[in-house]
Order: sequence, then C-alpha cells, then structure tokens
Amino acid sequence: MRSHHLPLLFRLLGLAWLLGVPIATAADGAARPVEALDLYRLEQPLDPQLSPDGRVVAVLRQLRDIQTDRVRAELWLVATDSGERRLLVGADRSPGYARWSPDGQSIAFIGKEGASAQLLRVSPADGRVQVLSSLRQPPRSFAWSPDGRSIAYVALVERKPTEFFALPAKPDGAQWANPPRIVRDYPYRADGEGWLVPGDVQLFVLDVASGRQRQLTSGPPTPTDERARGLGCAR
Repeated sequence: MRSHHLPLLFRLLGLAWLLGVPIATAADGAARPVEALDLYRLEQPLDPQLSPDGRVVAVLRQLRDIQTDRVRAELWLVATDSGERRLLVGADRSPGYARWSPDGQSIAFIGKEGASAQLLRVSPADGRVQVLSSLRQPPRSFAWSPDGRSIAYVALVERKPTEFFALPAKPDGAQWANPPRIVRDYPYRADGEGWLVPGDVQLFVLDVASGRQRQLTSGPPTPTDERARGLGCAR
C-alpha cells in the first residue's frame, strides 16, 4: 500500500471504531470493486474535541446525502472510558466547528438557524440548543474567553463595490434587465456557493449572557494583520 493512502485508511478505521461498524475484509467474501455510489456511503469523524474533564469527546460525523448530493454533519458525544456514543445535534442544524466552554457545561458551534449560519450552543446534559448570534454573514471561526463569558469570532463584513458608472432612472412600470454586478475581488465565485459576497474579515466579541456583539476591527486587513490568524481563519 502506498504511503499516501495510509491517512485515509486510519480515518476509516477510526470511524469504524467510533461507530462500532465491523470492518469487511476479503476473507469474509464481501470484497467487491469500488463503485461511484460508494462515495455516498463514506462516513468520517472530524475535529474531535476533548471535554475539559477528559471524560467525553465531541466529534463531528460527516455524512454524504445521496438525495441532495450534499455533505452533511452531526455532532456526537463519545465517552472516553466506555466508548458509549450519543447523538447531540442532528444534521438539520449542520453543526460545525464545535468547541467546549471552559467549564464543560456547554458546547458552542456554528450551525443553521433558519436559512443562515449562526453561533449556537448546546447543553451536553439535555441537548437544548440556544442561538447566540444574529449575523448577516456566517461566522468562520471562534474561541471562548477563559472565563466563558464571551466568544471572539471572525466574520465577513460586506463591502459595497464603488460604482464607476451611472445608469438612467427606470421609468415607472418598466421591465428592465437586472442591474449589472460589479466585481472587484478575486475569487468572486466558488463551487457550491455561487457568487461570493465582497468584503473583509473582521474580529468581533459576543457577550454570551446578553447576546451583545462588538466589532473590534475595521477596514481591509494588512499583510501583518493578526485579526483572523489567532482563531484559525484567514481570508
């Protein structure tokens, strides 16, 4: 086996352990050629996070939905002593980037609230989910403060491109084509996302108790800007 195949093998073995799935071998007669649809059967554990007391691991279980042709995720808890597994947040929330609070009483994550992605937190004890933010653009990463009272996060702030022309006013009742789109940034489109929103990544602080949000940075980042690097995010 080539060395570059080993990481994938280790991830698949880890998933089998996580989910308790038996591993098929050629000896049991189940071996067959790989098919294209096998991609939708692949599941993968991602971004494991150990609880502050070391008793539980929060891990994302990545799924591939054959009906929608989309990658989905669930948030699971796995006991470190027994291996017992429990679903905490379902795929309907599309959880990602889960992080334990310093006291271990909650887990913050980026997930869906309606049609948008927001900062949420869930109680490991009862699975209750609380929406923490109301952002126009989805957060990209975040970090808890040491006392657990606030969360620093980075998110895109939209920047309207400067128009370099003026169109005449449309007469009442006229049906004109859609207005032109001004593009000054690159890249401006992405697979699975379509047109990207132009803007700059900014650093914010969210008060967990009140939900108040405060923007700490503004303007375009400089080559030595550290606003996103400390949270594991870069433009």
